[in-house]
Formats: sequence, C-alpha cells, structure tokens
Amino acid sequence: NGIMFAIPYLFQLIFTIVSGQIADLIRARKILSTTATRRWQTIIGAFGTSFFLVLVGFIGCNHVLAVIFISLSVGFIGFQGSGSLISHLDIASNYAGTLMGITNMLAAIPGFVGPIFVGWITNHNQTLAAWKLIFNISSSVSLFGCLIYCILFNGEEQLWNRDHVEQ
Repeated sequence: NGIMFAIPYLFQLIFTIVSGQIADLIRARKILSTTATRRWQTIIGAFGTSFFLVLVGFIGCNHVLAVIFISLSVGFIGFQGSGSLISHLDIASNYAGTLMGITNMLAAIPGFVGPIFVGWITNHNQTLAAWKLIFNISSSVSLFGCLIYCILFNGEEQLWNRDHVEQ
C-alpha cells in the first residue's frame, strides 16, 4: 500500500533534519572538528542502517516489524546528509558539483548491480535464509563504504580547490 511505502522516506526526512541540526550545533559549539563531525554522522548513519537491515533478517514474516525496521534503516540514511553527502562542500566548494557527480555515479552502482545479485540469490530460492543473506550483504556494503569514507576523508579545504595558489 502507498502509505506503507512512504513511511521509510518520512523517517529519512525526519532523521535528515534532526541530524543536520545536531551536526550544525556540534560544529557551532566547536565540540568536534568538521572532519570528526562528518565522520561521526556517517558512522551513525551506516551503523544504524546496517543494524536495522540485519534485524529484518531475523523477524521472519512479521510485516509490522518489517515496516518498522526498514523505516528505521532508511531513516538512518538521513545521517549521511550531514555526513558524507555534504563533505564535498567542505573540501572543495568550487568543485562540489563535479565531486558529487563522480561520487553519486559510484554510489549508484549498487542500485543496478544489487538487483542482479538478489535475482541470483533468490532464483528458485525464495526463503527467509536467502533474504537474510541479502540483508547481511547490504549491511556489509554500507559498513564497508563507511570504513572507506572514514579512512580517506579529511574535512579541510583542499589546495586544489583554490583558483589561485599563493606563491
């Protein structure tokens, strides 16, 4: 039903707004650096998303819990809005559009590769165990992306962002 389909995205909207306010407060009060704030928001988003995805694999055919856990999982993606998704502006505001295009292209790969793997896993195997595996793989992909981001990201403006480098 349409309302059930919309609930996870309502959660994501709410989580995005709340996490953005939290990140702004943390940065304004200088509780954490920009780098640490972005990393923590990304970690909270990835671990929250992954935790609830894994839980979906353990609830069997309980539709109510499935909607709740999927909604919370999608909701936690909202933390990415004040984490990894906004970091392009921190490191290179002059090239944020280009960087977003590149990273969004890479992030879209699971969107078209994922259904192929789901088809392979569930072909003649429509079992709870197969779907549990899918949720665990999805969770692992999320956590791996978070790990790579946290290792590579530095929230400071990059030298190549400046039009003219002083000599």
